Amino acid sequence: MQQGSPSLVKIKTIMGHDAAKAFVFDLINELVLDLNIGKNMSPEQVGRASEIILATFPTMKLAAIKKCFQYVLSGRFGKIYDRLDVQVICGWIREYQEIQFEEMEHELANRYHSEKLELAKNLSGILSIENSPIAKVLREVAAKTNPTPNPNETQPLTQSKPKANPTYSLDQEIFKQWDKLTMKDGALVRFVEVNGKQMDFEEFRKFKHEQLTSTTK
Repeated sequence: MQQGSPSLVKIKTIMGHDAAKAFVFDLINELVLDLNIGKNMSPEQVGRASEIILATFPTMKLAAIKKCFQYVLSGRFGKIYDRLDVQVICGWIREYQEIQFEEMEHELANRYHSEKLELAKNLSGILSIENSPIAKVLREVAAKTNPTPNPNETQPLTQSKPKANPTYSLDQEIFKQWDKLTMKDGALVRFVEVNGKQMDFEEFRKFKHEQLTSTTK
């Protein structure tokens, strides 16, 4: 909020104390003139209030103070009674800060939710769960490693250790090679170049199956 507006402490550091105080003075004085209530503030009181606000809220941005005073004039902080002093003004600024914090929390929550949705959308674009070749192979591998038992078959009390599945081991090796080739600077790519030819995963898998099985014969 008010991203381009400098804070009081930054104005004070760059332009000096008197310049920072003058900016705050002008804002308070403008508020005094707009309210025009019975027990209003004198120029001396406005000057002292400027000093107190400068010391109490150094990180407050100038635009935030101006917006806070706009809230005051619009009645957002409730009815304005026939009195204005530095305590009342500081109370308004604290109320405004609470509103800022709530808005910031709401904005961060919305941003987090939007980023989650965007991530899910991007991932679903890269890996279409139902139709992608990778998903198909993952299902095949899962079926080979975790076969569904037949409820009609009586399982023996003791079973011998199952034989290694050569196709599964081969798929594991192909997956490793695919992962290495498709991760470019932390980003996932959908095609790789092998021997001058662009291949998607299914083409790469067939190519590697032929290549690896021929070397083991």
